Amino acid sequence: MQRPHAAEQIMTYSIHATLAALATAASPSAVGATLLEVRGELIAGTCVVQQGGSTAFTMTAVPPTALHQTGPGPRSTFTITIRCPGAPNLQQLGIGFDGPRAADRRSLALTAASTAKGLGVALFDEGGREIELGLQSIRFMSIGSREQGLLHGAAAFRRIADGSTAGTANAEGQLTLIYR
Repeated sequence: MQRPHAAEQIMTYSIHATLAALATAASPSAVGATLLEVRGELIAGTCVVQQGGSTAFTMTAVPPTALHQTGPGPRSTFTITIRCPGAPNLQQLGIGFDGPRAADRRSLALTAASTAKGLGVALFDEGGREIELGLQSIRFMSIGSREQGLLHGAAAFRRIADGSTAGTANAEGQLTLIYR
């Protein structure tokens, strides 16, 4: 049986609770009435990102002239370690990335404290395909309770406006674990 995403678990519980309430509210003496019993389970999150609440990495410094309108600049790789110590069995996990979007709507926006201008940060999976923000992963991995999974990816600065300027260029987004 596939384990639903956390939001799906909550939605499922809500529907089950409503059905149970309707079933118990029905009069058992009504002609043709049948008791409907709904059973479910809510589980705690079983997998975690090993690095803790925040995963940070430093991108390779590039001059604005290395960025072209036709695509992102040089890529900097990262690895995220996922462990599932509370999992009773094998977990099927995917990922999703989201966060504040740059003007091109495809890249993460730079933080307000960044001094560089006209840039965004594009994210890529281990196969080099650009990760679309706000969409869940199409690739899932299996992780057992005594194993760890490694997510390999890359990030690159993307010029999103004419007149890009040098400076600090930081971006933040959310990584979401998706249970299948």
